[in-house]
Amino acid sequence: MALAVTGAGTTDEPDDRDRDEDVGDQENRDKRGRQLQLDIYGELMDSVYLYDRWYGHIPSAGWDEVTSQTEWVCDHWDQPDEGIWETRGGPRKFLYSRLMCWVAIERAIRLATRRGLPADLERWRKARDAIYRRIMDRGWSPTLKAFVQYEGGDVVDAAVLLMPLVK
Repeated sequence: MALAVTGAGTTDEPDDRDRDEDVGDQENRDKRGRQLQLDIYGELMDSVYLYDRWYGHIPSAGWDEVTSQTEWVCDHWDQPDEGIWETRGGPRKFLYSRLMCWVAIERAIRLATRRGLPADLERWRKARDAIYRRIMDRGWSPTLKAFVQYEGGDVVDAAVLLMPLVK
């Protein structure tokens, strides 16, 4: 049985309702555990970047993890994923996921440049620029005169309103 951590930092055992719900949702939790959600990398790297800039520098081991994650994003940003909305249509090439991969790489580049940290900046810049071009070439609908939720789609997505805010 799993223990829940409360906001106060204490642990409590879940009540019977929580256990019953867990059993009923096991299949969904298993699926969520295996699904790909690329947007989280941008959110994570933006947080690391802001921490390093305003609170304290990340240690060397932390930078090693940032470079490892950035390399992974460079290799996988163009994969279909579940997106933040987890739509029933299955994995797609969601624009918001591409945008947040761009954020992940851009923040890593900024950190490396500002702090003089070792990084494969040429590779990272190429991946970042490829993501930008993909968003502009395949994320814009001339018919709708708007960015769409996923490549080839005709549905708009409120999440892409963040585009000007993440630059």
